[in-house]
Amino acid sequence: MSVQPLVSVVIPAFRVKYLQAVLDSLLDQNFSDYEIVVGDDCPTDRGFCFC
Repeated sequence: MSVQPLVSVVIPAFRVKYLQAVLDSLLDQNFSDYEIVVGDDCPTDRGFCFC
């Protein structure tokens, strides 16, 4: 049986220039019981290539 994370962080990948900073900020948190979900929000700046 798998354990569900306590928190789900959903990030729309719309502005790729901010995406790396957002992910870095999340990964720097002390809290670790979370999952990160990055969704394709039809980026206009090739964000889908980053994901």
